[in-house]
This record gives sequence, C-alpha cells and structure tokens, in this order.
Amino acid sequence: MNPAVAYLVLAAFSDRSNRISRASTNAIEKYTGISRWRAKDAIASLCEKGFLEKLQGGSKPRYDIMPFSKLGRGVDRLRMDAEEQPDWIWLPNALVTGVVEELPPIERLRQTQEVLVLRLFVDLYHGHHLAADGGVSRRHLSKVYHRQRVANRNEYQLFEFTGGELRINWTPLLECHRKQPSRKEKVQGADDRSDLVQRLDTLGDVGLIEWIPYLAESSDSESELLHPLGGGEEGSWEERVGIAAVEAGRVMLGDDDLHERLVSEGVFVIPVVRHLQNASVVEVARLRYRPHTRATALWCFELADKSERYLAEYNKLTDFFVCRAS
Repeated sequence: MNPAVAYLVLAAFSDRSNRISRASTNAIEKYTGISRWRAKDAIASLCEKGFLEKLQGGSKPRYDIMPFSKLGRGVDRLRMDAEEQPDWIWLPNALVTGVVEELPPIERLRQTQEVLVLRLFVDLYHGHHLAADGGVSRRHLSKVYHRQRVANRNEYQLFEFTGGELRINWTPLLECHRKQPSRKEKVQGADDRSDLVQRLDTLGDVGLIEWIPYLAESSDSESELLHPLGGGEEGSWEERVGIAAVEAGRVMLGDDDLHERLVSEGVFVIPVVRHLQNASVVEVARLRYRPHTRATALWCFELADKSERYLAEYNKLTDFFVCRAS
C-alpha cells in the first residue's frame, strides 16, 4: 500500500511533462500520514522496481516517473508500444492535497489498508466520463430501477421506478476485482461480485464516490441519459430538476398520501412522454473529486443547459395539472 500511495503523491507534484517530480518524504508524510521512515522505504521500493529513477538526492530530490514503455518484464501486461500515445488517467491534485481542512482523500484510502480499493479508485477514473456518461460509464457498472406504469395522463405516462439493482459488467477495467469464491464461500452467499461490492462500499464510506439517479431512455448502457433526478450540492441544477420531476409526478398522480408513502420508500413517480416506452431510472457512479479540465467545464455547461429545459417542462406540467384540478 505505501509504495502505491507514495507514487500518487509524487505524480501529483510532477512538472508539466508529468515525468519529473520534486516531492520528497516530507510531502508523503504531510498528505498521507505515512511516517518519514516508511515514506523513505516506499520511495526506495519504487526506485528498486523501476517505477522511479532518482535524478538528484539530498534535501531537494528529483525523481523521474517512468512511463510504462520503459518498465521491465515484471509489468509486461501493462506495457505499451513506444510509438503509441499514452492512455492517460487524469487524477485531480485534490486527491492528494485535500480541500479546505479535510483529511486528504489519499490518506483516507491509505487508512483502509486495502490496496485493491486504491486500485479500484484509480481505475474508476479511467472509466469516468462526465460529459457522455454523467460519471463512470454504465458499460462497467450501474444501478437499474424496476419500472411499472401507474397511469396515462394526456401525452404522458406516469411510472413508478423502484429498486436500484447493481449491474456489473466484467470489463477489463473491473476484471481484477472479480472474485473466485471457494465452495465454502459460495455456501455462505459469496459470488464473483462480492469483493467488488465491498470495495465500492468502502469508497462510499470514505466519501469518494456517490450514486446519482438519472432518468434515461432505457436501462441499456448505450442509451442516453435525459436528466438527473437529484444529487449534487444543495440548490444545484441536479437537485432542482429532480425536485421538479417529483413534484410533477405528485400532482399528476392525484393522491398525495400514496405519493408520500412511495417517496418515503425510495420510489420515483415520474411523468414520461409516451414515445419513451423503455424509459428507466438508473444510478450512475460518480467520483466526487473531479479534475479541472475542459471536459469537466463542458459537462457543467451542458448539465445546466439541459436541466434548465427539463425544469421548465416539469414546472409547466405541474401548473397545468394544478389548474385543471382547481
């Protein structure tokens, strides 16, 4: 665990080339809680195994972070052709430095003492595409709700969405987390998903991942997400459009007591236009720390634009059915 954590700290303080780092044992101790001597051992281990090359020692060290194309035979499975463009995983520096006075995420991860939780966390960033998927691509994992039609209202259908069943696809991103349970473990209820589910729960417990509900065209991973149904910070577009959708569902249902009971049970009652016959509510895994990139800025802009349109539509529906009931 310590060498992996030290590697991420050095990477966070690398230069524009993403190769040369001037971080020292002081940075590792400061941001991860690893003692100075263990930090020193972690760096030595990384150098010994070829992940780092020490360019300068002393109180102001310099390290070259080796690209996979230059690593030895021990990591052949991860090697890339020298001519091939690297497949970058962009990690926010805040994972190491933290925000305000919070305990840095990298220290929270280290405290779990589960190196495969750290591995999963980094891998999920590779599958994290906000603009296209709202978070981690549903090609890897998602939660899907069961749909039941409640009523027809003009050109709309009113659906109940219940559940939130975890779906996992064993893509290369997740394959290393696939458990091979023994016969005894199977009797005790374990399956090939057990380890991954536990690691996802750990990431949730330390506040690094959240599940955001969306109304989608269907439960298929290739369908488009229409809009969020909550999540985000208080007053965010995600929260506002989610509240508007639920309120439209309440008014169109016409039974406040039933609606209150359903909502208390975690059920979404949402109006959907008739041609969306396969509409579904899905939950997308979203990492809470986001890199400051153009892709993130584009996602924020598109989220606001789309949410504003749906917010107006739901408010219009609510007003229409309130007036009709008067």
